[in-house]
Amino acid sequence: MNYPLVIKNMQGEVIARLGEEQGCTDDLSTAFLDELDLSNADLEGADLSNAYIGFCNLTGANLRNADLSNAEIECCEVADADFSGAYLSNARIDITTDIWLDAITDDETVFPSHHRPLYM
Repeated sequence: MNYPLVIKNMQGEVIARLGEEQGCTDDLSTAFLDELDLSNADLEGADLSNAYIGFCNLTGANLRNADLSNAEIECCEVADADFSGAYLSNARIDITTDIWLDAITDDETVFPSHHRPLYM
């Protein structure tokens, strides 16, 4: 199988391989994603529950219908990232509300009750 996107941690260790098929089939629940360039990554439907996603570039990433429940999302760039239908229940989000103005969300996006962007 050809892997167009290989995700490595800061030590260069492969932590996930995203294949050619639509969306992410790797189980990334409890993953530690720190300081990664995930711009334009296809993570549609990915299981990122309980994951740590910190200081990552998610610009243009496809996170449609991703499970981000109980995830910790810290200081990430989310411009043009598509969170349509994403499930962020109980997620700990350290991204200012203003930055979400640059992300794509819809009525199906579930934000934690304590962090719902004001414009929605």
